[in-house]
Amino acid sequence: GGDPGFPFGPTALETRTLAYAQDIKPILDADCLSCHNDTRADAGYKMTRLSDVMVLVRPGDPSSRLVQVTSWGRGMYKYWSGNQQAKADLVRAWVVDNNALASR
Repeated sequence: GGDPGFPFGPTALETRTLAYAQDIKPILDADCLSCHNDTRADAGYKMTRLSDVMVLVRPGDPSSRLVQVTSWGRGMYKYWSGNQQAKADLVRAWVVDNNALASR
């Protein structure tokens, strides 16, 4: 049998290794840092550095706080610019499928 995804093939998230610096940090910098930074840590969370972000992450765990607050229609999702669903899917894939990999 052929590829069940034919003619479209597997999704990009299934085949791509995601890493914090390349894939996640740009999202957080654009959409989270205005409220979660070194001088204004809303809800007690900073998103300035990877070590700050990892407070919200249990690698491989879909119930990690970062996954929950960025899931479709929940928490911080509504503040994201652009394609919110794609960003939420990327964050979830990074935490769950790529075990919060820091870099490639």
